[in-house]
Amino acid sequence: MPESNLKEVILQRFKFSIGAYITGNMAKNVIADVLEEFDTDSLVLKLIHKPFGEILDTIQYPQNWKESVKEALYKRFKFGTFQKKHPVQYTIYNVNVYYPEISLPNEKHVITFKEETL
Repeated sequence: MPESNLKEVILQRFKFSIGAYITGNMAKNVIADVLEEFDTDSLVLKLIHKPFGEILDTIQYPQNWKESVKEALYKRFKFGTFQKKHPVQYTIYNVNVYYPEISLPNEKHVITFKEETL
C-alpha cells in the first residue's frame, strides 16, 4: 500500500456574514422575481457562510519605523516604567486557511490575511 502524505488537522468553524439594505426600484424588481404577491419598497438581505478552516500562524510587525526603533532599543536596554507606558505598537496579521467545501489537498483552498492593530 502506498504511503500517504495526509496529516490530521483539527478544523475550526468560521462565520462570515454580509448584509445589504436595498431600496427603491431595485428592491421591487428583486421581490417581483421571488414573491409576486409581495409589495414593498425596501428589502434587507443577509448572507451567512460558515466554512471550516484552520489558523496557520500569526505574524506581527512594528507599525512604522519609530516603533521598529523602540522595539530594537527595548530589546537591548531595559527602560522600566517608560517601556510600560509606551509599548511598541504592532500590526498583526492572522494567517488562516479556509476550506469552503471539505476537500482533498489537491483541490482549491483559500488563504486570507486579517490585519489587526494593537
